[in-house]
Amino acid sequence: MGKSSTAVNHWMRDRGRFADLFNGVVFDGEQVVRPEDLEEARGESDILVPDQEKKERQVQRYRDIVMQWKKGPYLAMLACESQSSVHYAMPVRNMLYDSLSYTEQIRGIGESNRRKEGAGKITGEEFLSGLRREDRICPVITLVLYCGEDEWDGSRDLYGMFPGGQEERVRKMLESYVPDYRINLVDVGNIREPERFTSDLQLVFGMLKYRGDMGELQKYVDRHREYFQNVDADTYRAVREMLHAGGVMESMREEKDRKEGTVNMCKALEDLYQSGVDSGMEQGLQTGIRALVETCRELGQTREVTEKKVGEKFTVSQEKVRECMEKYWA
Repeated sequence: MGKSSTAVNHWMRDRGRFADLFNGVVFDGEQVVRPEDLEEARGESDILVPDQEKKERQVQRYRDIVMQWKKGPYLAMLACESQSSVHYAMPVRNMLYDSLSYTEQIRGIGESNRRKEGAGKITGEEFLSGLRREDRICPVITLVLYCGEDEWDGSRDLYGMFPGGQEERVRKMLESYVPDYRINLVDVGNIREPERFTSDLQLVFGMLKYRGDMGELQKYVDRHREYFQNVDADTYRAVREMLHAGGVMESMREEKDRKEGTVNMCKALEDLYQSGVDSGMEQGLQTGIRALVETCRELGQTREVTEKKVGEKFTVSQEKVRECMEKYWA
């Protein structure tokens, strides 16, 4: 099961970024959703479901981020679910979340109608649902913000979760009676047009395209040094999470300017790049020493002679030589 990222969720709760995400993904960059028209909503949804013994059981779910998009009567519920790894049941999970959001709306309207009952009697049909005939609910739009390094190989719709192999005619007949439910996947490492975004999402998503190539990543950050050398702490933590470099970058550098409360990400990424270089060099060194030790053993050389050859061949300390001999001379 995939996990959500606390750092990314905290970063995306900023109304400017949240509005920009929906404008860039849903409205092709047109500035339709305005930050001032957003109001954070309760992410908790629940419903009482009868079990086999006819006792009510509470089904409760927590969404990562939910905003009411309000302009007069609010237009829609906008939700964002972040995933650090693939969730293979995401279409069903989102379907449940969205259904609970619709259920919450219906329940709220029904309670309001019951309080207003004296102002106008409701019919039997209206009493059954709690809704008056003219009542309306708002659409729910959920984006899945995927921050994983691997390609999303899970289903992107409900149909994709069904078994294959049916005869095409039968499959089409079944699908005509089974509504599909697709997810709106936003893969942060594969945003094709980051220029659709107008906030710092443009620079961060643009950077994440290069997270598999530290050299190109460093060049991108250098081209946008003005932004990356003074990012806020929330952005730094979110980017660290999306780069999957939490352990390295956290231990190396979370140096904040106490006056401005910012982080120099340029320096942090330079350290990360150098860490990768050092790691590669160490791996190459270990491979070379192991090959020499194995060759010497095959030729019947003693441990003392082999140890001397390793010290002559590789510029390492005597302590490092002894450490490698303990590891590879079995």
